[in-house]
Amino acid sequence: MPFDGFTDSDYDVFEIPLFADRMAAIRSRIRPKLLDLGEEMADRMRPVFGPDFYPHVASHMRRRVNPPPDTWVAFGPSKKGYKAYPHLSIGIGHGGPYVEFIVMEESEQKSVIAEGLKRNASALSDYLHGLDGISLRLDHHAPSPGLPASVVTPEELGRIAGEVVRLKRNEFMIARPFDRDDPLVAGRELLPTAARLFEALHPFYRCALEPDYTFERP
Repeated sequence: MPFDGFTDSDYDVFEIPLFADRMAAIRSRIRPKLLDLGEEMADRMRPVFGPDFYPHVASHMRRRVNPPPDTWVAFGPSKKGYKAYPHLSIGIGHGGPYVEFIVMEESEQKSVIAEGLKRNASALSDYLHGLDGISLRLDHHAPSPGLPASVVTPEELGRIAGEVVRLKRNEFMIARPFDRDDPLVAGRELLPTAARLFEALHPFYRCALEPDYTFERP
């Protein structure tokens, strides 16, 4: 079915206090929408990302007690899963939806993205200044909002690259959150909004997958 957008009652699922009740609501209300969103976005973005661009809806299989504060559909180069690979995601929490690019701590591509960030630091930092509302983080679990893309210098991007590989738990993440009442993500508007962000983040996706990638700003 076509994705028809998230509603206030969807966002409010993430205020349900008990683990079993929230998980049941996520499975019955949110997961079907993420499945539809994933298929539609994957088809839409394959001309940009290539034929190997697969959606995966989060299952939260490791959780037993604490209810998840959000859930998501991730997109990456493997049919088998997404956590071991650089991927993009569209998620939903109580405050609203978000779009992210992330190379997680368990990914073997951490060294590739780190070297790519260093190699392209000047061009990518300048490029980041034009991406509204985006921030960079080293830990997707951290409560801090991260470093605004608008202030990232080549030196700072090089430092971030070094931190990605210095500590095993560190990750590389670029995030763009939205308020639930933002017209950019109302109903089906989330699709073109996310598609624009996916295209904007495509250089980082390539930087994490291609060891010799050189970014040239359009």
